[in-house]
Amino acid sequence: MSSSLNTDVWLSRVNGYVNWTATVLIAYDYVLNLGQEIDLVWYHKSSKRFKFIYGILRYGGFVFFVL
Repeated sequence: MSSSLNTDVWLSRVNGYVNWTATVLIAYDYVLNLGQEIDLVWYHKSSKRFKFIYGILRYGGFVFFVL
């Protein structure tokens, strides 16, 4: 029984580490590409519909994750 409990605790910790690692990598990608995104998407003279859809697709997952 003790062995099973230790395994569960260990797996829970590993899961937490993997989740935080993925979160940090995604945040790093956002920060790294923000300058290009601003130049190529937000300052470009494209339709507002395109910018809206891009914003939902790009940042919707982040908002969903935070909430």
